[in-house]
Amino acid sequence: MWWLSTTTLFFSQLPLVSPESHDPNHLNWFSGPRTMRSLPTEREADMWRVRPKQVVIFLGAVILCTVIYAMIGASSNLAQNSDTYKVRLTTVPVDPAMLVRIAGHGELKAVVSGNKLTITGTFAGLRSPATEAHIHRGLAKGVRGPAILDLEVTKAMSGSVSRLVSLSPERVDDLKNQRLYVQIDSQGAPDGNLWGWLLR
Repeated sequence: MWWLSTTTLFFSQLPLVSPESHDPNHLNWFSGPRTMRSLPTEREADMWRVRPKQVVIFLGAVILCTVIYAMIGASSNLAQNSDTYKVRLTTVPVDPAMLVRIAGHGELKAVVSGNKLTITGTFAGLRSPATEAHIHRGLAKGVRGPAILDLEVTKAMSGSVSRLVSLSPERVDDLKNQRLYVQIDSQGAPDGNLWGWLLR
């Protein structure tokens, strides 16, 4: 591992006396068998002595790097375990008579991590202020169904939609099988103005 190689490198820097040296006080590194032909002077020995303070600093640095590495790995695993869904908000199916009351568009993003679902996004172009927003469950994609979860929505003709909600195992299964959609109601269209399915 990286910390083992760092530790090895640290202690490998301690000098050894080269057998080729003719100066008994000369210190050098060499790649051959490590032997001592002469003892270092007191000054040289003190210079290269590993002090407790240095060891504590070095070990602290190793521990800190290990913790940071673990945190990065945990964040990476969390990101890999998250699924992202997109929601394209369009007008609900309407007849010509309803066009004067229903209009608008928007985009949302839904991120699932475990059983937590985070929805964020915006909408605009409504002909009357929004009143409510919900997650609905349909029997299949394109089939409307009842509201099952409340969302926070700006009560205006443009604004944002957001919410962090917990999903039961059944709801997670609905999400994976494209049975969930977002619907925004408005004053002019209390039964639905915009809708969009949660899709990958």
